[in-house]
Amino acid sequence: MRPADSNRYLLIAVAAVAPAATALAQTGPRALAELRARERAQQQAQLAASAAATGGPVNIDADQVELPADPRLWTNSPPLSMAALDGKGVVFYFFEEQCAACAEQWPMLNAMAAKHQGEPVLFVAVNSGTDPRELGRYVSRNRVQWRLVHDPNGSLANAMGVPALTPQGPYFAVRSLNGEGEIESGVGTDFEATVKQALEGAAWRVAPQGIPRELMRAWESIEFGDFASAARAVNRAASSNEEGVKSAAERLQTAVSEHATELAKQAKDALDEGDKWAAYKALNRIVEQFSDYEDLPLVDRVETKRDELAEDAEIERQVEAANLLEKAIATAARGGPAAMRRGKSQLERIVSDHGGTEAADRAQKLLNSQSR
Repeated sequence: MRPADSNRYLLIAVAAVAPAATALAQTGPRALAELRARERAQQQAQLAASAAATGGPVNIDADQVELPADPRLWTNSPPLSMAALDGKGVVFYFFEEQCAACAEQWPMLNAMAAKHQGEPVLFVAVNSGTDPRELGRYVSRNRVQWRLVHDPNGSLANAMGVPALTPQGPYFAVRSLNGEGEIESGVGTDFEATVKQALEGAAWRVAPQGIPRELMRAWESIEFGDFASAARAVNRAASSNEEGVKSAAERLQTAVSEHATELAKQAKDALDEGDKWAAYKALNRIVEQFSDYEDLPLVDRVETKRDELAEDAEIERQVEAANLLEKAIATAARGGPAAMRRGKSQLERIVSDHGGTEAADRAQKLLNSQSR
């Protein structure tokens, strides 16, 4: 074909497709918008179906729910315990990381948490079974701002009555813990209604109003039971020349003293009932959490009694088993099939070699949750 003929046929071809291209350009944005609207509607239907499948009444005893103590299993937060959350509201969001519709909810979920900042309610996301490295990438990719728990063997999900979440559905589940210690299903896909549900009976130990900026981190630590990390800041602020700072420190010191006294009472009651292990745990917590506070004289008396109990053979056995359990959980927390197998093997040895201990009971519960 001659060059001139080639150019002529090219012009004819362009002329032929130009009207179609123009029509596509005119209708493309509208068609794309309709496609996106259908996708959003489909995603909302999937989420609604997931909420229906994982909702409904639940009969959960909050005392049987245990949050992981290993810092490696938490993102955007130090480890929290159920005891530390006593009196607070909590929204738990269990999610399947391969759910695209769930991922698209994160801007809304982050905004909701920011909206309720300052209120006695926490927002905790939970993911079960994902490799920790992949979960870390998910958090970065979706800019997750909630506190997040990695639940490697699904034990927390099981304890909260959450069925297995899969890429085929259900994709997510919501649970609320209110200030009275009651656990309920979330209100479908209405997260604001779930927040309201969680706030029932919820309150701070110390209201944040009037706490100066330099004490806010210490205030948060005290609110969530990490008393030890707040000690230095509170001690320093208690001798401040600024009246507002000193007054706030005194409020925090009062909360600290009240909690230490309550733990000491629990230890005494346990001893009166013959439960040395419960008494030892309460006394040990006082020593670990409150030793660095000034003007808290009960700590010295508590430490003497704790050391006395530590020589008891049964206490030694309980402590040994508890340490082994901590190692087993840390092993499983590394993620991956091999680490999970090693962790399971360690749990089985605790059950067989340390029967009758609290750690053995907890290990058996973890093993039971893995087999479901």
